[in-house]
Amino acid sequence: MLRFSLPDAKLWRYVLDAVSALVDEVSVRAGPDGLKIKALDPSHVALINLELRPEAFTDYECDEETSIGLSLPEMLKLMKNVKSGESMTALLEDGKRLRIEFVGEYKRTIRLPSLDLAVEEIPTLKVDFTVRARLVSRSLRSTVKEAETIAETIRFRATKDKLMVSAKGEVSALDIEYTVGSEALLELDAREEAEASYNVEFLSEMVDSGYKIADIVDLEYASNMPLKLTFNLINGKVEYYLAPYVE
Repeated sequence: MLRFSLPDAKLWRYVLDAVSALVDEVSVRAGPDGLKIKALDPSHVALINLELRPEAFTDYECDEETSIGLSLPEMLKLMKNVKSGESMTALLEDGKRLRIEFVGEYKRTIRLPSLDLAVEEIPTLKVDFTVRARLVSRSLRSTVKEAETIAETIRFRATKDKLMVSAKGEVSALDIEYTVGSEALLELDAREEAEASYNVEFLSEMVDSGYKIADIVDLEYASNMPLKLTFNLINGKVEYYLAPYVE
């Protein structure tokens, strides 16, 4: 049996939106320790790792390991009109169909089939990150969105007390500087100066979804190595990994 409830259905919508930044279909793994999602985008450039512990829910019951195959476009379409304050309860019926009840001004029930998806085993990434920055997620989103209007890649460079972000297009260029202690850059730990470039479109999709989940984001990277974004929830997390752009 799998059953879980949330006091605000928008959290579930935002979580699925975060996953849909990379994939259209996903297998949600459920067990006694909560819900987990790990997925690679089709080009194998980006990865998402999502966890929601049982404490994240007002009610969580799962007596055995199981999985739910979801079509994210279909699910998000049905959740488009979810309002703040609406509670939700999801129940996996006979292991084949997910029933979700939303309760607010009135009760609404949706049902979707659980898709039979091939589950790809994705190894845990082990990266020696030399830079870790804690930023206001809305500020990072604004920076990435601005860079996206100029170039296809975004470059990060870190020193002991500064995180610099740049984008260079055919006509124009952008340079943004975060200083430790500013309103946007809360913490910076740079073991060495590091530079790396990343696909700005992928990064834009990630921060566009992540800032709705958490006000603060941890950004980690090393020279010419993958970048990691972590959006922490009270009882869970959303992690993104993005491969470096190599010319």
